[in-house]
Amino acid sequence: MGDRRIAYKKARKVSIEYAQFPNSFRNFAEYKSALKRAQLITSREKRKNVKKRSDGLIISPSGMLKGGAALEYISSILADSSSAIFLVGYQVEGTPGRKLIDERIFEFKERSSRNYRTRDISIKAKCNVDYYDFSSHADKIHLHRYIEDLKFQNDSKFIFCIHGDAKSTTSFAYDLSDKGFNSVAPEIGETYTI
Repeated sequence: MGDRRIAYKKARKVSIEYAQFPNSFRNFAEYKSALKRAQLITSREKRKNVKKRSDGLIISPSGMLKGGAALEYISSILADSSSAIFLVGYQVEGTPGRKLIDERIFEFKERSSRNYRTRDISIKAKCNVDYYDFSSHADKIHLHRYIEDLKFQNDSKFIFCIHGDAKSTTSFAYDLSDKGFNSVAPEIGETYTI
């Protein structure tokens, strides 16, 4: 539980830290206003109280619904036809978030050898499920532009394409190779000497 508590604190801290960089927002005043109205969950007791309420909006970070605070709320939201889950970042194939979008089923399996806990969740969504592409990841055009501007040492132009599904990273590595870069999309477990 200690690791999770640290993750929750970091997520809250990041929300507040963002306010130190007003130029990075399209509408900083709107962000500040939302942050003032937000009720940051800082304890188990507060979380229990929030779960009892039938109104409001829960913003819970959790990469592709693979863990974190979202798991504390998701069962009751999924079962309520008047509720909704909005996924706002890219959901990788095979993740609980992607399955929820594609099949309207939330499946989560966790086996922890550290505390011998097993969790198997499989729930058909009665709530509304929507996806909005607010991903902070750059698209292909922006990545190409960024890479073109990089200053490589010794003209090595060596690039590892690692963040994404295998099809996308391999395709991107081929595109970069066609443009004169030494690029590769390594498979899990492959090692390279740099």
